[in-house]
Formats: sequence, C-alpha cells, structure tokens
Amino acid sequence: MGGLSVMEGATVTLKQSNILQNSSNVGAGIFVGSEAQAKLHGVTIQDHQSYSAFSAIGSGAYLLMTQSHISGTYPVNFGRVGQAKSGATIDIENSMITQNTGSSVFEADDAAFNLKHVTVTDNDTSTVTLFSKSAGFFRVESSIIYEMSDQPVYKDLDDTGFLEMTCSIVHEDDSFSGDYHYLVSVVNHPNYLFADWDAGDYHLRTASLAIDYCDEAASLNLDYPKDIDGEARGYDAGSVNLYGPYDVGADEYYIDDVIFKDAFAAN
Repeated sequence: MGGLSVMEGATVTLKQSNILQNSSNVGAGIFVGSEAQAKLHGVTIQDHQSYSAFSAIGSGAYLLMTQSHISGTYPVNFGRVGQAKSGATIDIENSMITQNTGSSVFEADDAAFNLKHVTVTDNDTSTVTLFSKSAGFFRVESSIIYEMSDQPVYKDLDDTGFLEMTCSIVHEDDSFSGDYHYLVSVVNHPNYLFADWDAGDYHLRTASLAIDYCDEAASLNLDYPKDIDGEARGYDAGSVNLYGPYDVGADEYYIDDVIFKDAFAAN
C-alpha cells in the first residue's frame, strides 16, 4: 500500500505535508479503501514508483485533494498517476499534476473523477490523459489539460464512459465530442498559457488565454475556494474578460504575481 493508507471505515485529514519517494504495488503516495475517506490540503505527492501515485478503490472510497501538487510519478506495469476504481470517487481542486510519466494521468474504472481548477501539464504519458472503462466518469470544470505530445485527452475503452467538460482549455478536442462540453478551447502552445513552461513555472503568464475565462457558475461549490497559492478566486484582470472573471486551472492570475510563490505557504 501507499505512504498513507486509509482502510475500511477510516477518515483521515492531512494538511501541509509531503509524501515522497515511496514504492508500492498500488497507491504509493496514498491509498484509500472501501468506505474510507481521505482529505488532503496543501500536500505534495512526489517521486513515487508504483502502479499509481494515488488510488481510491472500492465502494464508498473517497479522496479529496485541494491545493496539492503531484509530480515525478514513475508508474510501473503500464500504470497511471491517479486511479479510481470499483465505486470510488476522487475530487481534485486547485491543484497541479505535472512532470509525471505513465500510460495515462487518470483512470476511472467503474468510478468517478471530478476536477475543478486543476492544471494538468508537462506529463509524459504514453496513451491518454483521461482513461475511462467500465462506466468510468469524468467531470472537468475550469481546468487546463495541456500536453505537448499528440496523445488524446480522453479515451473510453469500452464505450461505457462519460466525460463532462465545462469552461476548460485543452491541447486537442478530437478525442471527445457531444452535448456535454461547453466553453472548451484548444491551445497549441504552452506560451499562450504559462509563465515559463520550460522552467516548470505553470502559473499563468500575463495575457494568458486562461485569464478571466469562466463565469461565476463554473467556480462555485469548491471545498476550498482559493487557488494553489491561497489567493482568492475571481480576481478581475480588467483587460480580458472573455466569459467572466474566473481563471482556468490551478492558478488565479494577479497583476502583482511577479515571482514564483511557494504554492503551500498561503492559506
């Protein structure tokens, strides 16, 4: 099991912590089992070698991650960075998923992922970002999924999955279509979005296409209504206002954000 294992019926809350350099068959960083709950805030999950860096498996298993950063995952056996399986639910908010490898970033197998204000970028995965099978469910809101490779954003292995995407920016949209995708834009270069993608600074750059992209509705119902730096959502940059004052992804751009901040210093 993982660096943190939450077993049947247990509830754990973890704040401002690091889970680093574990090896395991599943959930090297964190594993949540049936009817258990884990809530992580301001947590770094980094440099794990496993089938997945974090997993929730079993009916009633629930994992919430806010203001967190998952990076450096090296999955084995064609693994994923994050896995929800067999009736589990994983919610990720105001967080970054960067510089990981694997066959996909997230796998929903008869389970659900909900992403709100999440930045998924600079990952070297071999097949896809969002992988669904056995009625796997993904809801993506106010998020960025940007990879430099030609990999698809979404794959439904057995045509039983469901993807709902709202007010988000992606690197391609040919892999999904339908009535459940609203205000989704395609961007073809990271310089249109990030402060310094090559140097690993995934904050929004000045005049980023992700600034003031969403209206208020897309940013409601957050468990923790601040960005990855602890700054309030809905700052109106004034010069953009594409669809509303809320920015897409983990970072809410402020004019005075001149230097890279410690993502976990502010509450």
